[in-house]
Amino acid sequence: MRSPRSLIVLPVLLVLLAVPVLRARAAGAGPDDTLARAARAYEEGRCAEVLSLLAPLAARDPAAVDGLSEYRRGWCTSRLHRGDPRPYYERAAEKLAREAGEPGAPLEVHFYLVNALLNLGRKDEARNAARRALQLVERGELVVREDDPRAWFRLGKLARDAGRPGDAREPFSRALDLVERGKHLRRAYLERIANAAAAAGDGRLAERAARLLGRETSSPRGVFARARALLAAGSFDEAREAYREAARQPGDPGMEARYALRVLDRVEELSAWGLSPATTTADGRPIADLDTAGLRAALAATAREAFRVMETPPVEVPRRKRAGTKPAPSPETREALHRVQARMCGLLLEALRRGIDLRPWAAVRDGYAPLLFHRWEKLYLERARDQREGQLIAASPR
Repeated sequence: MRSPRSLIVLPVLLVLLAVPVLRARAAGAGPDDTLARAARAYEEGRCAEVLSLLAPLAARDPAAVDGLSEYRRGWCTSRLHRGDPRPYYERAAEKLAREAGEPGAPLEVHFYLVNALLNLGRKDEARNAARRALQLVERGELVVREDDPRAWFRLGKLARDAGRPGDAREPFSRALDLVERGKHLRRAYLERIANAAAAAGDGRLAERAARLLGRETSSPRGVFARARALLAAGSFDEAREAYREAARQPGDPGMEARYALRVLDRVEELSAWGLSPATTTADGRPIADLDTAGLRAALAATAREAFRVMETPPVEVPRRKRAGTKPAPSPETREALHRVQARMCGLLLEALRRGIDLRPWAAVRDGYAPLLFHRWEKLYLERARDQREGQLIAASPR
């Protein structure tokens, strides 16, 4: 029979032996495990977890953080507004360039090298890196997995980044084929395929991506993503239905969708006048090339121009059903209003395609919400009637 002392010593030894194991588990199973966990978190959109995993590893062993992980740190830092992502992108570009030069470097390394360079504004270097990746694919030195929709998406984007948008159609279509057969592709990637297809004039491909977005999720954000893809495809009626679905949501999503629906009302009016939403600004810049600040500035300037046109004095025209006259815009004023509305609609549509909530700009900062929610001629006539009544009252005998 064992002594009481031996019964006590054995558990103590087991606890002492377990301490290093528990510490090892708390610290993780090593850099490779940490990088793999961070990669999974990144693919699933858990940016806070990505940063919490990679920051301690980078502090302990900077060399252990590979180029892909540096890129993930940069993107998540930007996404969560936790500082300047540029240093991470710079390290990512440096490491990924080395890794891309090694034999057998995967497609993912080339893809994120190009993305890092683009995020740093180094467009020529990004184009050259994308072209080198395509050359490796064409020579059979860089393999695209047949059953991986992400790989086909990345190949398509590399073709666009290389300045060969026509070569992007087939890989994008292959990616959608796989998703239609049950494979998963990130919502952001489906949106980019839809937008790229619409920019290339391929409405069929854009609509396929938009419908897959609808199948992926029915959440408010998912419905907005589907609406954006349909706008990019030029399917305004279907986009309107998606926004109507979102407008039934309570709170902010519903209000955001109502603003989008009013934009589509103003766009629909253009066709009755034989007009389409503009694709360039007043000074000839492509609307699609504007950054967010430039888009907001152009919208505010165009709204000011619209309000100035509405200050133009009306003319008096005969009433149709009774004697007398009523104020109306002159033909020149009406034409000017239509022309400015076409330009503003082009800017508003671009904002919707980018997923910008128009409420802070239109209702708060720049104050042009009435231009979204009302027909412009109605706004003009309300101002003209108020002005006319004021003049009549001032001119009446006391």
